[in-house]
Amino acid sequence: MCLSEGGHEDYTRLARAMDDERLRQLDRYYRDELGLAANTAEMELHSIVIFELEIRRQERIRRFKRSLWLSSRRGRFVEATKRWLVQRGLWSSSRRRVIEPSAHEEFLFPVLSILKQLFWLLWLFSGKPARASIDPETKTPHL
Repeated sequence: MCLSEGGHEDYTRLARAMDDERLRQLDRYYRDELGLAANTAEMELHSIVIFELEIRRQERIRRFKRSLWLSSRRGRFVEATKRWLVQRGLWSSSRRRVIEPSAHEEFLFPVLSILKQLFWLLWLFSGKPARASIDPETKTPHL
């Protein structure tokens, strides 16, 4: 016995509406109480609960990585530069592409290419610089 298509959609909608604690309780119930005695419908319900928990976990990870990026110096600089470009109409954050300048904005095109080169250089040199050490016997530098 399996869930019907409508029942599957209804339970998925209910699982999305539940809070995390309730979903964890359901997961524990399906795992511990039913165990191996569960039928296929209960297995489907458990898989819906597990899937919803995984989606929420991935979303929390995505938000955490975004906050880590914004807390770094490079992330704040890039976001401030993007905000500056959006305010001046040079960047579209919704389409994530550079807006080509119109005929009266041709003077901005060199600025845009310089910014692209600057971003490239910042990315290139963002790692820690290599330190050269000098061999005391031969007085030659080592990288």
